Amino acid sequence: MPDPAGDLPFIRRNRRSEESPISTPAEYRKRAKQAARAGNCDQAGDFYRLAGDWKRANEMYLKGGHYDLAARLAEEMGDLRNAALFHLKAGDLPAAAEIELKQDNREKAAWLFDKAGQYSRAAELLESIDQLAAAAASYRKGGFLEKAAILYVKAGKDALAAAIFEELVEELSRQEPGEFRSEAQRSLLLKCHRHCGELLS
Repeated sequence: MPDPAGDLPFIRRNRRSEESPISTPAEYRKRAKQAARAGNCDQAGDFYRLAGDWKRANEMYLKGGHYDLAARLAEEMGDLRNAALFHLKAGDLPAAAEIELKQDNREKAAWLFDKAGQYSRAAELLESIDQLAAAAASYRKGGFLEKAAILYVKAGKDALAAAIFEELVEELSRQEPGEFRSEAQRSLLLKCHRHCGELLS
């Protein structure tokens, strides 16, 4: 039978020091109250959780500022809106974004991924909901310049696309003496020259 305290490190640590294991909700609640009086809100929350008192467990986690624990509890309970909020308060933007994705809030998830520096993930989501200019901006921040330029073209932002193609041309044209330029680099340089000419003509 699975250990009901298997995911609660504090309970595992302290069981070794107990003369007898805690096994009933009443015992868990008793320990929760003791931990709360001692100001150990995370421990109190863990015990209330084991007692099946999700509401008080959540209250303890929030009182102690343990937003990561509150987020996991909310997710377990199917409260995805608050799970995302608590992950955000805990500073875990990628986790908050994943929860928003579970609710099909792709625009909000993309914003969170972008803020977390996961630009490619943000851009892919924005592209999937046809926010092409925003997707291009995320790709550009992530260093995916060719993808960014192509999306700017699709979004009708020719000036921004041209500026990126010019940047690529300048970057690809730099060559140290004796440096070898691959076939792929030569092909990309020609492609960027062509796009620049088309956009600026």
